[in-house]
Amino acid sequence: MPENNTENLTSLTAYAASHPLSEADVIRMGVEVCRTLEALEAKNTQHGDIRPDHIFVNRQGDFRPGAPGNMSDGTYAAPEVNRGEAYTSAADQYALAAVMYCCLNHNRLPFAAAGADTPASVAAAVNKRNAGENIPAPATGSDALKKAVLRAMSFAPEQRFPSAAEFRKALENCMRTAPAANADGERKSAAPQPGAAPSAIPASMIAEYLRGNNINVDSIAGVSGPGRYPVKNRIDIKRIIIAALCIIAVILLLWYLFGKRSDDAPDTLTTTTSAPDESASVTQADTLEIVDFEENAVLVKDSVRMRLRFNGVLLKSETGEVTWSSDNNGVFTVDENGVITGISVGNARLTATYRGITARKEIAVMETAVSETASLDCPKKDITLKPGESDTQMLSCNIEGAELVYVTGYCLNDMDLELIFDPQKTGDAMFLFVIRDLNSKVKEGDIRLFIYPDNDQSAAVAVETIHVRIAE
Repeated sequence: MPENNTENLTSLTAYAASHPLSEADVIRMGVEVCRTLEALEAKNTQHGDIRPDHIFVNRQGDFRPGAPGNMSDGTYAAPEVNRGEAYTSAADQYALAAVMYCCLNHNRLPFAAAGADTPASVAAAVNKRNAGENIPAPATGSDALKKAVLRAMSFAPEQRFPSAAEFRKALENCMRTAPAANADGERKSAAPQPGAAPSAIPASMIAEYLRGNNINVDSIAGVSGPGRYPVKNRIDIKRIIIAALCIIAVILLLWYLFGKRSDDAPDTLTTTTSAPDESASVTQADTLEIVDFEENAVLVKDSVRMRLRFNGVLLKSETGEVTWSSDNNGVFTVDENGVITGISVGNARLTATYRGITARKEIAVMETAVSETASLDCPKKDITLKPGESDTQMLSCNIEGAELVYVTGYCLNDMDLELIFDPQKTGDAMFLFVIRDLNSKVKEGDIRLFIYPDNDQSAAVAVETIHVRIAE
């Protein structure tokens, strides 16, 4: 559930400084941004501003691009855009691939010279891409991932993927072999981290250099920095020792608690969805996440099916290998299919176990207390989608006296839909709302949307219901 102000999210640039990205993280970032691009393509429009400072990460680690606009930094622009040609969806694909390339290449874009960046070196690197020189593979990543990124960065737009959906599918195929998080939860860096990155070079310096060498400044407008992410400082041995002692203490505490409660542990029920690869063996690097909610809020009496992401890939078909449980059935219950039902206002923990791996998520149950001083406007309340299609609309919401407005939503039945909420800069509380069909077997149902203020997170003050059907 995003907030209505991008200042409350973290840019990819800032996030990467404190959370070194694993190869799996880079792939997941590409997949999640592609989904937004797919929704825009369905409306015959483009994003226009894909760059590290304009991709945001929420508190759950989900990646979302900011509001569509005009790219202010030509460093990530496609060659045809730098030549002044019309901006197309293929240019969005190129820009996203350029961001991924940087993540996989020691935080440097193609042709970046070793050492500190200068106006001359930045201009030379951009000109090589604009001239169509063959881009070398990034320093890290699987062969399949490198191939996908380089194809999306092809000089000719027609040589890139036919659509954002095809780019996403190629990235999802790379996910199965991507290194995941380490057993202790640390993320495995996708690229070695050198010393602190130099500060960005002002655009005016680059422009001055270009003019002095008779290069068209407009063709590389907005190039304002070295195209790299901030990096961590040198490892602090003392902090590592303290962290290791804390981990040992936590392990001993968990051993004591689970040993003591093993006789009266709550029953768990079995359900859900098939793994990406049934023959794959579980290793310490495997990851399991409960997905569907960003702030994990459900209303009293509503029932919502939860889903799992195993190694970054959603589990979809039933296998009978998952167990679900709630640590407080007075707040919400969960059945063998992972469907939670809100019982009373409060917070409780949801637990899912799959192939010996456990994922937990805190769920907040809220009451409905509709207020005359709050509003939530959905332009379309009855939507028909074709299989695999997306629908996009702008939500407008307001709560009198609230500094921040939170918005969230979920499917009220077993429809397999993805809901995306992107905060926009075009209003005090405007959200780009995307509904995307994930080839749902259930063809008709409702989506619940609601908002609540930052100073009272116990009740929804405005609620809307959208009816969705999938037309064959």
